[in-house]
Amino acid sequence: MNSIRRRRKKRKDPISYVGLQSTLFLTLFVVFILERVATLSTLTSAWTCVEQRTAMLGETAFDWGFYDVTILIAVIAIGIAVLEHALTFAIGSTQRSRRRWGLPLINIVAGCGLLAICATPWAHFNVGHPVSDRIYEARSLIAPDYGFTQPSDLMTYPVNSAIWWCNSGACEGDRRDTRSTYHHRHLPFSYRYVVYVECMSPEFNLATMQAIGSDMTGFDGDRRRTARAFFDPEGRFIGPNTKWFTTPLMRSQLSAAERRLSPISFEDAMTRLAEWSDSYYNPEDLPAWTDWETLNDKIQSGTVDSIYRTGGLVIGLHLRDGSQLVGTQTRAGDLERALAACGSQCEDIWFRR
Repeated sequence: MNSIRRRRKKRKDPISYVGLQSTLFLTLFVVFILERVATLSTLTSAWTCVEQRTAMLGETAFDWGFYDVTILIAVIAIGIAVLEHALTFAIGSTQRSRRRWGLPLINIVAGCGLLAICATPWAHFNVGHPVSDRIYEARSLIAPDYGFTQPSDLMTYPVNSAIWWCNSGACEGDRRDTRSTYHHRHLPFSYRYVVYVECMSPEFNLATMQAIGSDMTGFDGDRRRTARAFFDPEGRFIGPNTKWFTTPLMRSQLSAAERRLSPISFEDAMTRLAEWSDSYYNPEDLPAWTDWETLNDKIQSGTVDSIYRTGGLVIGLHLRDGSQLVGTQTRAGDLERALAACGSQCEDIWFRR
């Protein structure tokens, strides 16, 4: 009778042991898949950083976000894996040959992996927390994901005053200036910079940079990212037309008139701008050889867009109408003296080599 009871006990205990550890493994595996899907879909969404924080962590300490729940599940799984195996070993109800660390070890490693995956974003969104400070101190092992702290800066272009004229705002060509509107001198298009990503407050961003030990020289905490929003002659919105830029944040900054959809597609507008720029910067006609007196007159007239300088006396002028002239100074320094005499109307001339 005692031998029968021992055989039954041998059958039941391993099944219970393996069943619990298998359940933990499946739970951790499912949570890992959900975390990857949720994180990647959140980072590639049109949400602002504040909205990402709300979705993944919650706004306050009393709101349970996805990362908080994931961390809790990982900690519980690690604790149960250790406790269950320890109790089974202590009770001694399972044969020594069956007391394996295989599944418990896998579950513990999987739980630690979930903690490591969630550590960086959790530390970022909770910058200043004592645990967050410890995570950043160990950044040599768990490197910070700089995508959280500094979104990529795309679609930045120099403003050529010979091509674009500005009639509002500071008109300095700074991409952080969202008030200035620039109009093309030859095509019926205009644009202004509009914010499409705003990553937390400047104070929060400064604290994050300080936590990861980055150089903050010249950094004011502004993590906004802007893109050029194009409009047709009626002020109707043309683009950009991709989800990366036409975010709800960008559209909220457009006026009711600007939100109207232009019949001109973004692709057509960009094609026309590209073709015009190509013909402007790469004209088919060769530069006309011109004497110095004519070159000087063109400089003084304020119609020069850019000047090609060489190591000698030869110079080239690119005029705002797209034509080009080339000639020779009568003596060294003629160009500098001509520009000084031209004054403020020559301040925007580009110099090329």
